[in-house]
Amino acid sequence: GTVTAGEFRMLRCTGLEEKDLLQWVAPIEVLSEHPLGRAIVDRTVDLGLRFEPAADVLRYDGMGISGGVLGQEVFAGNQRLALLMAGHIPVPLSDAAEGWQSEGLSAVYVGWGGEVRAVICCGDEIRAEARQTVSSLKKKHIKTLVLSGDACGTTAAVSREIGADSYEAEVLPEGKADFIQRLQISRGAVAMVGDGVNDAPALAQATLGIAMGSGSAIAMQAAPVVLMTSSLRRVGDTFDLAGRTVRTVRRNLFWAFAYNVAGITLAVAGVITPLWAAGAMIISSVSVIVQSSRLAQWEPEA
Repeated sequence: GTVTAGEFRMLRCTGLEEKDLLQWVAPIEVLSEHPLGRAIVDRTVDLGLRFEPAADVLRYDGMGISGGVLGQEVFAGNQRLALLMAGHIPVPLSDAAEGWQSEGLSAVYVGWGGEVRAVICCGDEIRAEARQTVSSLKKKHIKTLVLSGDACGTTAAVSREIGADSYEAEVLPEGKADFIQRLQISRGAVAMVGDGVNDAPALAQATLGIAMGSGSAIAMQAAPVVLMTSSLRRVGDTFDLAGRTVRTVRRNLFWAFAYNVAGITLAVAGVITPLWAAGAMIISSVSVIVQSSRLAQWEPEA
Protein backbone atom coordinates (compact mmCIF):
# COMPACT_ATOMS: atom_id res chain seq x y z
CA GLY A 1 0.00 0.00 0.00
CA THR A 2 2.95 2.38 0.33
CA VAL A 3 4.98 1.45 -2.76
CA THR A 4 1.89 0.00 -4.47
CA ALA A 5 -1.38 1.66 -5.45
CA GLY A 6 -3.22 0.01 -2.55
CA GLU A 7 -6.03 -1.12 -4.86
CA PHE A 8 -5.93 -4.89 -4.72
CA ARG A 9 -7.98 -7.02 -7.11
CA MET A 10 -8.82 -10.69 -6.81
CA LEU A 11 -7.23 -12.31 -9.85
CA ARG A 12 -7.74 -16.05 -9.51
CA CYS A 13 -8.11 -18.91 -7.05
CA THR A 14 -7.32 -22.59 -6.79
CA GLY A 15 -8.68 -25.50 -4.76
CA LEU A 16 -12.39 -24.68 -5.19
CA GLU A 17 -14.62 -23.11 -7.80
CA GLU A 18 -14.59 -19.34 -7.43
CA LYS A 19 -18.27 -18.86 -6.58
CA ASP A 20 -18.27 -21.72 -4.08
CA LEU A 21 -15.15 -20.37 -2.41
CA LEU A 22 -16.46 -16.80 -2.18
CA GLN A 23 -19.62 -18.00 -0.44
CA TRP A 24 -17.38 -19.28 2.35
CA VAL A 25 -14.83 -16.47 2.60
CA ALA A 26 -16.80 -13.29 1.80
CA PRO A 27 -18.85 -13.42 5.07
CA ILE A 28 -15.68 -13.05 7.15
CA GLU A 29 -13.73 -10.74 4.84
CA VAL A 30 -16.59 -8.22 4.78
CA LEU A 31 -15.73 -7.60 8.44
CA SER A 32 -12.02 -7.21 7.71
CA GLU A 33 -10.26 -3.86 7.31
CA HIS A 34 -7.44 -5.33 5.22
CA PRO A 35 -7.12 -4.34 1.52
CA LEU A 36 -7.00 -8.01 0.50
CA GLY A 37 -10.29 -8.60 2.28
CA ARG A 38 -11.87 -5.66 0.46
CA ALA A 39 -10.66 -7.07 -2.87
CA ILE A 40 -12.33 -10.41 -2.15
CA VAL A 41 -15.59 -8.74 -1.12
CA ASP A 42 -15.53 -6.52 -4.22
CA ARG A 43 -15.17 -9.59 -6.42
CA THR A 44 -18.08 -11.26 -4.62
CA VAL A 45 -20.28 -8.22 -5.20
CA ASP A 46 -19.22 -8.02 -8.85
CA LEU A 47 -20.41 -11.60 -9.34
CA GLY A 48 -23.76 -10.72 -7.78
CA LEU A 49 -23.41 -13.22 -4.92
CA ARG A 50 -25.40 -12.61 -1.75
CA PHE A 51 -24.08 -13.37 1.72
CA GLU A 52 -24.55 -12.53 5.38
CA PRO A 53 -21.70 -11.39 7.66
CA ALA A 54 -20.08 -14.15 9.69
CA ALA A 55 -20.59 -14.67 13.41
CA ASP A 56 -17.99 -14.81 16.19
CA VAL A 57 -15.32 -13.09 14.10
CA LEU A 58 -11.75 -13.08 15.40
CA ARG A 59 -8.93 -10.96 13.97
CA TYR A 60 -5.32 -12.12 14.15
CA ASP A 61 -2.92 -9.19 13.94
CA GLY A 62 -0.63 -9.52 10.95
CA MET A 63 -2.12 -12.89 9.97
CA GLY A 64 -5.79 -12.75 8.99
CA ILE A 65 -9.33 -13.34 10.23
CA SER A 66 -11.74 -16.14 11.12
CA GLY A 67 -15.45 -16.48 11.83
CA GLY A 68 -18.47 -18.75 11.82
CA VAL A 69 -19.97 -19.48 8.38
CA LEU A 70 -22.53 -22.20 7.65
CA GLY A 71 -21.72 -23.94 10.93
CA GLN A 72 -17.96 -23.97 10.30
CA GLU A 73 -15.09 -21.85 11.59
CA VAL A 74 -13.69 -20.40 8.40
CA PHE A 75 -10.29 -18.69 8.32
CA ALA A 76 -8.61 -16.53 5.69
CA GLY A 77 -5.10 -15.14 5.92
CA ASN A 78 -1.45 -15.67 5.29
CA GLN A 79 0.68 -18.77 5.64
CA ARG A 80 1.23 -18.25 9.37
CA LEU A 81 -2.49 -18.30 10.04
CA ALA A 82 -3.01 -21.32 7.78
CA LEU A 83 -0.38 -23.30 9.69
CA LEU A 84 -1.83 -22.14 13.01
CA MET A 85 -5.37 -23.21 12.10
CA ALA A 86 -4.66 -26.32 10.04
CA GLY A 87 -1.14 -27.47 10.92
CA HIS A 88 -0.15 -28.04 7.29
CA ILE A 89 -0.87 -26.81 3.76
CA PRO A 90 -1.48 -29.23 0.87
CA VAL A 91 1.48 -29.19 -1.54
CA PRO A 92 -0.53 -28.19 -4.65
CA LEU A 93 -1.89 -25.14 -2.83
CA SER A 94 1.46 -24.10 -1.34
CA ASP A 95 3.13 -24.48 -4.76
CA ALA A 96 0.47 -22.29 -6.37
CA ALA A 97 0.86 -19.64 -3.68
CA GLU A 98 4.66 -19.59 -3.96
CA GLY A 99 4.40 -19.23 -7.73
CA TRP A 100 2.10 -16.22 -7.43
CA GLN A 101 4.25 -14.62 -4.74
CA SER A 102 7.37 -14.91 -6.90
CA GLU A 103 5.52 -12.66 -9.36
CA GLY A 104 4.89 -10.04 -6.67
CA LEU A 105 1.27 -11.13 -6.07
CA SER A 106 -0.34 -11.88 -2.70
CA ALA A 107 -1.84 -15.19 -1.59
CA VAL A 108 -4.73 -15.64 0.86
CA TYR A 109 -5.16 -19.12 2.34
CA VAL A 110 -8.75 -20.15 3.07
CA GLY A 111 -9.92 -23.15 5.05
CA TRP A 112 -12.28 -24.66 7.60
CA GLY A 113 -12.67 -27.88 9.50
CA GLY A 114 -8.95 -27.93 10.30
CA GLU A 115 -7.94 -27.99 6.62
CA VAL A 116 -6.67 -25.48 4.07
CA ARG A 117 -9.19 -25.74 1.23
CA ALA A 118 -8.14 -23.07 -1.27
CA VAL A 119 -5.82 -20.18 -2.05
CA ILE A 120 -6.87 -16.83 -3.48
CA CYS A 121 -4.49 -14.73 -5.57
CA CYS A 122 -4.74 -10.93 -5.33
CA GLY A 123 -2.69 -8.38 -7.21
CA ASP A 124 -1.84 -4.72 -6.75
CA GLU A 125 -0.02 -2.38 -9.14
CA ILE A 126 3.30 -0.90 -8.09
CA ARG A 127 3.18 2.89 -8.06
CA ALA A 128 4.62 4.31 -11.26
CA GLU A 129 6.89 6.68 -9.32
CA ALA A 130 8.21 4.07 -6.84
CA ARG A 131 11.35 3.14 -8.81
CA GLN A 132 12.11 6.80 -9.56
CA THR A 133 11.77 7.69 -5.88
CA VAL A 134 14.09 4.90 -4.76
CA SER A 135 16.61 5.93 -7.42
CA SER A 136 16.54 9.56 -6.26
CA LEU A 137 17.07 8.50 -2.64
CA LYS A 138 20.06 6.40 -3.66
CA LYS A 139 21.58 9.46 -5.35
CA LYS A 140 21.32 11.17 -1.96
CA HIS A 141 23.24 8.18 -0.48
CA ILE A 142 20.13 7.00 1.38
CA LYS A 143 19.73 3.22 1.56
CA THR A 144 16.20 1.90 1.02
CA LEU A 145 14.51 -1.12 2.57
CA VAL A 146 11.00 -2.51 2.09
CA LEU A 147 9.47 -3.47 5.45
CA SER A 148 6.34 -5.57 4.93
CA GLY A 149 4.02 -7.99 6.61
CA ASP A 150 3.50 -9.77 3.29
CA ALA A 151 5.07 -13.08 2.30
CA CYS A 152 8.78 -13.29 1.60
CA GLY A 153 8.32 -14.10 -2.10
CA THR A 154 5.93 -11.21 -2.69
CA THR A 155 8.09 -8.70 -0.80
CA ALA A 156 11.25 -9.85 -2.59
CA ALA A 157 9.61 -9.46 -6.01
CA VAL A 158 8.31 -5.97 -5.23
CA SER A 159 11.71 -4.94 -3.80
CA ARG A 160 13.46 -6.07 -6.98
CA GLU A 161 10.92 -4.22 -9.12
CA ILE A 162 11.45 -0.86 -7.41
CA GLY A 163 15.22 -1.30 -6.96
CA ALA A 164 15.30 -1.28 -3.14
CA ASP A 165 18.59 -2.22 -1.46
CA SER A 166 17.00 -4.87 0.75
CA TYR A 167 13.74 -6.02 2.31
CA GLU A 168 12.29 -7.55 5.48
CA ALA A 169 9.17 -9.68 5.02
CA GLU A 170 6.49 -11.28 7.20
CA VAL A 171 6.90 -8.64 9.91
CA LEU A 172 4.02 -8.40 12.38
CA PRO A 173 2.64 -4.90 13.12
CA GLU A 174 4.31 -4.70 16.54
CA GLY A 175 7.54 -6.02 14.99
CA LYS A 176 7.90 -3.04 12.64
CA ALA A 177 8.71 -0.60 15.44
CA ASP A 178 11.16 -3.11 16.95
CA PHE A 179 12.86 -3.52 13.57
CA ILE A 180 13.17 0.28 13.18
CA GLN A 181 14.72 0.47 16.65
CA ARG A 182 17.29 -2.19 15.76
CA LEU A 183 18.13 -0.29 12.58
CA GLN A 184 18.65 2.90 14.59
CA ILE A 185 21.09 1.11 16.88
CA SER A 186 23.07 -0.41 14.00
CA ARG A 187 22.74 2.29 11.30
CA GLY A 188 21.83 5.57 12.99
CA ALA A 189 19.09 7.84 11.67
CA VAL A 190 16.16 6.01 10.04
CA ALA A 191 13.29 7.54 8.05
CA MET A 192 10.07 5.53 7.76
CA VAL A 193 7.44 6.09 5.06
CA GLY A 194 4.04 4.51 5.69
CA ASP A 195 0.31 4.94 5.31
CA GLY A 196 -1.44 2.17 7.23
CA VAL A 197 -2.71 1.65 10.75
CA ASN A 198 -0.04 -1.02 11.25
CA ASP A 199 2.66 1.51 10.30
CA ALA A 200 1.82 3.99 13.09
CA PRO A 201 4.12 2.55 15.82
CA ALA A 202 7.04 2.38 13.36
CA LEU A 203 6.39 5.94 12.16
CA ALA A 204 6.51 7.13 15.76
CA GLN A 205 9.68 5.14 16.49
CA ALA A 206 11.59 6.31 13.40
CA THR A 207 13.99 9.25 13.53
CA LEU A 208 11.81 10.78 10.82
CA GLY A 209 8.29 9.46 10.22
CA ILE A 210 6.71 10.40 6.88
CA ALA A 211 3.01 9.58 6.42
CA MET A 212 1.29 9.56 3.04
CA GLY A 213 -1.61 12.00 2.74
CA SER A 214 -3.86 9.20 1.47
CA GLY A 215 -3.10 7.02 4.50
CA SER A 216 -4.95 6.33 7.72
CA ALA A 217 -5.63 9.05 10.28
CA ILE A 218 -3.61 7.28 12.99
CA ALA A 219 -0.57 7.07 10.69
CA MET A 220 -0.77 10.80 10.01
CA GLN A 221 -1.04 11.52 13.75
CA ALA A 222 2.01 9.36 14.51
CA ALA A 223 4.29 10.93 11.89
CA PRO A 224 5.83 14.41 12.28
CA VAL A 225 5.78 14.86 8.49
CA VAL A 226 2.59 14.35 6.47
CA LEU A 227 2.68 14.55 2.68
CA MET A 228 -0.48 16.21 1.38
CA THR A 229 -0.53 13.85 -1.58
CA SER A 230 -0.28 10.13 -2.34
CA SER A 231 2.73 10.59 -4.64
CA LEU A 232 5.97 8.97 -3.49
CA ARG A 233 7.93 11.64 -5.37
CA ARG A 234 7.27 13.98 -2.46
CA VAL A 235 9.41 11.77 -0.24
CA GLY A 236 12.51 12.85 -2.16
CA ASP A 237 11.22 16.43 -2.17
CA THR A 238 11.02 16.28 1.63
CA PHE A 239 14.75 15.60 1.85
CA ASP A 240 15.49 18.30 -0.74
CA LEU A 241 13.52 20.87 1.27
CA ALA A 242 15.19 19.75 4.50
CA GLY A 243 18.62 20.19 2.89
CA ARG A 244 17.75 23.67 1.64
CA THR A 245 16.46 24.58 5.09
CA VAL A 246 19.69 23.50 6.79
CA ARG A 247 21.77 25.45 4.25
CA THR A 248 19.59 28.53 4.81
CA VAL A 249 19.98 28.27 8.59
CA ARG A 250 23.77 28.01 8.27
CA ARG A 251 23.87 30.94 5.84
CA ASN A 252 21.74 33.08 8.16
CA LEU A 253 23.92 32.25 11.15
CA PHE A 254 27.05 33.15 9.19
CA TRP A 255 25.81 36.54 8.03
CA ALA A 256 24.23 37.39 11.40
CA PHE A 257 27.53 36.55 13.08
CA ALA A 258 29.47 38.57 10.49
CA TYR A 259 27.22 41.63 10.91
CA ASN A 260 27.55 41.50 14.69
CA VAL A 261 31.34 41.08 14.67
CA ALA A 262 31.85 43.81 12.11
CA GLY A 263 29.35 46.21 13.70
CA ILE A 264 30.63 45.80 17.25
CA THR A 265 34.28 46.05 16.16
CA LEU A 266 33.72 49.20 14.11
CA ALA A 267 31.59 50.76 16.88
CA VAL A 268 34.21 50.05 19.56
CA ALA A 269 36.94 51.43 17.27
CA GLY A 270 34.91 54.61 16.81
CA VAL A 271 34.67 54.16 13.05
CA ILE A 272 30.87 54.21 13.15
CA THR A 273 28.41 55.61 15.64
CA PRO A 274 26.12 53.36 17.73
CA LEU A 275 23.24 54.55 15.52
CA TRP A 276 24.92 53.15 12.43
CA ALA A 277 25.71 49.92 14.31
CA ALA A 278 22.01 49.59 15.20
CA GLY A 279 21.13 50.17 11.55
CA ALA A 280 23.49 47.35 10.55
CA MET A 281 21.66 45.05 12.97
CA ILE A 282 18.37 45.88 11.24
CA ILE A 283 19.92 45.03 7.87
CA SER A 284 21.10 41.73 9.36
CA SER A 285 17.59 40.85 10.52
CA VAL A 286 16.09 41.78 7.14
CA SER A 287 18.58 39.59 5.28
CA VAL A 288 17.69 36.64 7.53
CA ILE A 289 13.97 37.14 6.82
CA VAL A 290 14.54 37.45 3.06
CA GLN A 291 16.69 34.30 2.94
CA SER A 292 14.15 32.33 4.97
CA SER A 293 11.16 33.52 2.93
CA ARG A 294 12.70 31.97 -0.16
CA LEU A 295 11.98 28.53 1.35
CA ALA A 296 8.24 29.22 1.19
CA GLN A 297 8.58 30.02 -2.50
CA TRP A 298 10.55 26.87 -3.32
CA GLU A 299 8.79 24.40 -5.58
CA PRO A 300 9.99 20.85 -6.25
CA GLU A 301 10.92 19.78 -9.73
CA ALA A 302 8.07 18.28 -11.76
